[in-house]
Amino acid sequence: MLTDGFPARLYEDAAAVLSHISRNTYHDIPITETGKTCTYTLPDRQTVSFPYRIYYVDTYEDLRSGLSWTQRMICHAIFTRSFDGYIREKHVRAILLEDYPDWCFPYILKLSDEYVAEILELIYHEMAGKNTDRMKSFCRLNMNSFLLSHDRMISYWNEFYRHNCFHYRDYIGRKLFSECFGYTRSMERERKGITND
Repeated sequence: MLTDGFPARLYEDAAAVLSHISRNTYHDIPITETGKTCTYTLPDRQTVSFPYRIYYVDTYEDLRSGLSWTQRMICHAIFTRSFDGYIREKHVRAILLEDYPDWCFPYILKLSDEYVAEILELIYHEMAGKNTDRMKSFCRLNMNSFLLSHDRMISYWNEFYRHNCFHYRDYIGRKLFSECFGYTRSMERERKGITND
């Protein structure tokens, strides 16, 4: 259920948004949600879970006038899981231009481990130079998922972008994860149970 992607206190808002989202899908795809889910722990220790991809037609522009600010943010978050990269980019941009709540962190992080470099550039551009301590704390709280996302980001650089950006240190994904999300190599040692005394 898409309502599981939000804190329990937002259930009614999420349900209201979902009641207005069109159930039509692009290219008449019968499956609206993939079986794969993304699960994270929020700073208040609630667990949220949302589908890796959705195929709903983006009807946000028709809905926005009837939604509260919170409901608009929920709608944006839902559509960051769209199968269409342009739709994902449009909705994460809308989130990043607001003073977004902590429950948006999982959606931003998940987008950051995907293959569209333009989305990584957008997220980095909007977050760089700003205080991202809350985001860094969220990433540390979800250490294993965060490090898996870091690994995925590197894999996509190696597969799709190495020919344009040969040195990994110059890749936008590395900058995003280290500068904005707080990635350090010591996290890898922590994941393996190795600590520095």
